[in-house]
Amino acid sequence: AFKFRGLDTSLLESARFQAVTCVLEKPSLGMAQDLYQEIRASVSHILHLGWPINLQTPLPSFEGPLMGLRSLINLSKDAQEFGPVTLLYGSSLGIFRNYKETTYPKEVPIAASVAVGAGYTESNWVAERLLEI
Repeated sequence: AFKFRGLDTSLLESARFQAVTCVLEKPSLGMAQDLYQEIRASVSHILHLGWPINLQTPLPSFEGPLMGLRSLINLSKDAQEFGPVTLLYGSSLGIFRNYKETTYPKEVPIAASVAVGAGYTESNWVAERLLEI
């Protein structure tokens, strides 16, 4: 993916970078407990930038991705014991599906009614609320 995107592939050799396969919606992210604990003790940033896009499915079909985000939230909170952890979540402008104003609000809660109408946008709205808790 790095090469395809024109990124410097030598970054993948950094001792600070570790790619790990996991299953987000499983306990301990589906990892062996020793690996999970190692990550928990050393993580500084968690980026969640992948959300399944399907505008035809209802909100309940996004239960797995929402559980996965909850797992990452748990990891970031558990890891705070070792130092500050930043969790970044890439949402979607789709949550403004029914927004009627001409400007977008900054850092204020967005009413659920704005995202209603597609499971994808509704699930992103729910994900953003999870991050506020």
